[in-house]
Amino acid sequence: MRMTDSRRRPEVSPKPLTCAPDVAVPHDVSGPHDVSGDRATRTSEAPRQVRQLMTAAPVTVPADMPVLEARQLMQTKRIRHLFVTTADGALQGIVTDRDIRLNLPSPATSLSVWELNYLLARLTVEQVMSRLLVTTWPEAELTDAARVMLDHKIGALPVLDGGRVVGIVTESDFVRAFALRARAAGSAG
Repeated sequence: MRMTDSRRRPEVSPKPLTCAPDVAVPHDVSGPHDVSGDRATRTSEAPRQVRQLMTAAPVTVPADMPVLEARQLMQTKRIRHLFVTTADGALQGIVTDRDIRLNLPSPATSLSVWELNYLLARLTVEQVMSRLLVTTWPEAELTDAARVMLDHKIGALPVLDGGRVVGIVTESDFVRAFALRARAAGSAG
């Protein structure tokens, strides 16, 4: 898994967090897309690798997408994370529902409705996204991925394979796996 930080100090080169493959992340960014929660192949035994738990083909958006459009996309798809990509397909950042909420005006604002709409229409995901990226790969052990998420207090990890975004693993995936395992253990006993 690796981490790059260009949010606060763009002039600082990214440094690896651990021994993840250090590769570029090109992929198709023709527009927002997903595979409707396409899950990786499941087996009858408990998942051990990220590949077995991740959601394949996560939703990606261009950096110039308006925040309100990204928020609507999240609500429509019922997701909390969007990967932000450059025109050439490189993973640039991640925007979460929390990033968007923190950048929306307070209900107690003194701005008029017109001023608010003007400001919100100009706000893009590039301006609110997190550039601090911690990634994993499909063959990583789930325990390692979970530990990284806990240590960094993040809710999702982009999954890279051969330099391409192939999936996302989230807190919800871990909770779902735990619940299914508990149900299977209860019905077996």
